[in-house]
Amino acid sequence: MKRLLLFWLILLFLPACSHDKYRVAVIPDYSFSKGSKIAIIPSSGDPAEGIIADGIAQFFMRYRIFDVVERRHLIAIVQEQGLRMSGATETDFIKAGKFLNVQYLLFGSVMRAGINEGIIGASYRIVEIESGRVVANAAYTWDDDNPGGTPGAGKIAEKIGVELCQAITGDKIPLEK
Repeated sequence: MKRLLLFWLILLFLPACSHDKYRVAVIPDYSFSKGSKIAIIPSSGDPAEGIIADGIAQFFMRYRIFDVVERRHLIAIVQEQGLRMSGATETDFIKAGKFLNVQYLLFGSVMRAGINEGIIGASYRIVEIESGRVVANAAYTWDDDNPGGTPGAGKIAEKIGVELCQAITGDKIPLEK
């Protein structure tokens, strides 16, 4: 419920413009340690969530932002604690991340216009394990005035991945052609 509320608050306060919107925020002066580990939290079952999360993870690895922990290791820890994936909370994943010596978790969600409809929004956030606070957030919203329709999950992953990497490192990272 908190994830959904956070997502809608982000969408409501993003400034309007005539293109698809991608926004990234990182806590000012927050320093990410080189070589930190991040675990990607399993999606809710929407294949697009997994595609976007995996795409973001590829950017983290390509630009050596984080060491990415295999998702199945996190799932195994959560299940060993006697939790089902569908009932696991953010706190449960933070506990599992501590077992894996992970410093960060990447959580995400997508919003669709309807069942089997295009993606109209996506929000991914990096949570620091030690404090449990959100240290970076990336959001995408679709502009319904865009005549090209909604982009695919791969395009959203590329844009959010690049935006997060640039925000974390301060370096310009080119989009792939």
